[in-house]
Amino acid sequence: MADSLLHEIVRNGRDLAAGTKARYARDINEWIAFAGEDPAAWTRARAEEFYTMLLTRMKPRSANRLMASLRYAANWWATRENKPELDFTKIQRAKSRERSTRRSLDAAQATALLMTCRKTQGPLDLRDFAMFVVGLETGMRQMSIAGMTVETTLVDPSKSPVGYPIALVPMKGTEGNRVQVPLSDTAIKALEPWLAWLYDHKAKKGPIFRSLQRRLTSGGQNIHAAGATPLTAAGIQKILAGRGDDAGIGHVHPHMFRHTFITWRIEAGMLPHEIAAITGHTIPGLGAMAGYIDLRTVGQKARMATPAWLKALVGVP
Repeated sequence: MADSLLHEIVRNGRDLAAGTKARYARDINEWIAFAGEDPAAWTRARAEEFYTMLLTRMKPRSANRLMASLRYAANWWATRENKPELDFTKIQRAKSRERSTRRSLDAAQATALLMTCRKTQGPLDLRDFAMFVVGLETGMRQMSIAGMTVETTLVDPSKSPVGYPIALVPMKGTEGNRVQVPLSDTAIKALEPWLAWLYDHKAKKGPIFRSLQRRLTSGGQNIHAAGATPLTAAGIQKILAGRGDDAGIGHVHPHMFRHTFITWRIEAGMLPHEIAAITGHTIPGLGAMAGYIDLRTVGQKARMATPAWLKALVGVP
């Protein structure tokens, strides 16, 4: 591995998942092989030159991912360790407009996406349906969805410290801690069949949307069993992209769940600082809102703001 300040950053990133570290290190090596120098000292023009070169070798989506890895690795260090010289938020690439992910889904698109999971009601369909509804109903980042667990309060809501069922999820900047995200009745209803399948297959703990392994029975029939490892963020991207193609709505990215959640809650009358308390966004001058807002209050508002058509599709009265 090339000697680089950013490699040191990645190796010391205690709150970065192992897969994330490996991806960052690989992408940093790509950068150094092109530049012959540590990218920490690059200018915006140099970064754009590198991005232009990437587009000759790979699809825009892959090039964007590689650049995002470098930017996040540097920005992570700049923010956590107060190293402003590595603030890569100042180095913006000329992002491809071929496929825009900064949009929300409308009712027809979300319905089409969810209906792709109603074909066989097999384990993959149960998992994806639950995952998509939870994404739409919580606005989690894909890395949070990948590592999400559910409190036992899903079974016994009376024990919930915030008065309703919650998911425990990893969030950017929490240094390995998990934060509480309220789950609506709609999200719970979508989760129930998938949780029941996991329980029946003796998978009682760990991340909810874990990977599935195929096993060949003696009769030659493929069956699925819950894998020991969770889905990765990249795995969720592939699943959602494939379902988006099946639904005929084009490229769908997990971050679109986040945009959709925020759009729908604003349309329902929630205020930006209330939404930020749930999604983990920061407000200029105030920072993250979770510590300032009563999560019981805004969580209940978010739960009550589920669109009626989504409740009907999932089967919530």
